[in-house]
Amino acid sequence: MKKTAGLLTVILLISFNLKAETLEERLKKLEEKIIQLEKRIQILEGKKNLEQPKEKKVLKQPVSFKVLSKEFHQINMKERLWEKGDKIILRMEFKNLLDKPVRNIKGKVYIHDKSGKKLMETTIKINKALNFITGMNINPEEVVRIKVSFLYNENNPNHRYVKRADLKDLVITFKPIEVLFEDETTIHY
Repeated sequence: MKKTAGLLTVILLISFNLKAETLEERLKKLEEKIIQLEKRIQILEGKKNLEQPKEKKVLKQPVSFKVLSKEFHQINMKERLWEKGDKIILRMEFKNLLDKPVRNIKGKVYIHDKSGKKLMETTIKINKALNFITGMNINPEEVVRIKVSFLYNENNPNHRYVKRADLKDLVITFKPIEVLFEDETTIHY
């Protein structure tokens, strides 16, 4: 009788644990399995690609840019509620060099000194956010002006150098990460 009761208890605990798994938990496990299988397929395809060397496609630079000015913005007491701190702001102009209208270009702007040492970097999105008059897409050859903000840390000597240096003593570069076109297609760099 005790063995039967003990066996029944174990069976009930096991069946309870099986039923306790929700649909969401099972779905999550399936998604994890799919990701694992996709990684295995990529590894296998990667091995095939090693056997057959593939020529790398060179992607066209999506924009040309020009730095118009550099300024330092010191945060005031009212702005402390929503701003993180002082900023170095570059006013920049970007021109769409692609053949199709673009909705958004994500990339990084770097500030280097003349010797090539990286001093600052920030991630930006080039777009015409909610511009209902001229449209939200950046057409081919169209120019968009934006402010690029770098968070300033007065304890960092590189940041202090950028603050007091003239624009001609700095090298500004832009590296694209992703381009989202009007038709929702995407290019990753």
